[in-house]
Amino acid sequence: MTDPAKGKLEDLKLRCQTQFMKHQHAKSNLSVLKLAEMSRVQLAALASLQVARDQEDLGGTFKASVNEWKNADADQILGLAFYLGSDPVGIVLLKRFALSPSWVPDEAISLHGLKIGKEFQGRGLGREAFGLAIEAAKAYWPSARQLVLAVDAGNEPALSVYKGAGMRDSGPIFKGRIGYEHRLELDLKT
Repeated sequence: MTDPAKGKLEDLKLRCQTQFMKHQHAKSNLSVLKLAEMSRVQLAALASLQVARDQEDLGGTFKASVNEWKNADADQILGLAFYLGSDPVGIVLLKRFALSPSWVPDEAISLHGLKIGKEFQGRGLGREAFGLAIEAAKAYWPSARQLVLAVDAGNEPALSVYKGAGMRDSGPIFKGRIGYEHRLELDLKT
């Protein structure tokens, strides 16, 4: 016997997912698409985008992000591509549970490798993409209480985007993979 409340919840979840996937920002027409809904050609175009070498050191390449998404458990990762018109311009991975670093609480979503292609940088698209990623995270995993991420302590542009969106530092800086990093958090339930 099916639970009517569960059916309504699934309906609501589907409507939210559809709504955030169709969301477009009026200022730049930045839109978001799940990697799972993209063709091989679209994924290849996304994977071919480039960032500066120092940005690769911090967040990896587009190709590495696409491959990480392909090899992960689909229930624990949400890959998003950002488009400006018909051009792919960015990517982000959102993770839960076993795919998140050990310091991430169970009720949180961790954000990884938000990147905007170097030819599209400097237009505010990272800020817009981050806002779309927050909406997507809330819709895809509505029970999650927080969005968390680690960012290199010297990455001032990223820190500006994240703190400008309301993220707060969760404490002192930590020795990370390639240097010192901040761990930031955003309450998703307010």
